[in-house]
Amino acid sequence: MLDTVLAYLKDPANRAILAWLGGGLVIIAGGIWTVFKFFAAKPTIRADGGGVVIGRDNTNSPITITTRPPPKP
Repeated sequence: MLDTVLAYLKDPANRAILAWLGGGLVIIAGGIWTVFKFFAAKPTIRADGGGVVIGRDNTNSPITITTRPPPKP
């Protein structure tokens, strides 16, 4: 069995075909990953109790802090 595989790989035309197939699989996998990351649900973050939540790309945004009475037990 190993002899058959090695004989197949010794042919330059077969190696070229395998290289094209491997490259195509990499491109397809990258495209699937890109689509998945684009449509994946983004996490929702909430700050309760007077906290502040800011995203990583947020710059020069005003933060308004208001005080409210603590919740009644």
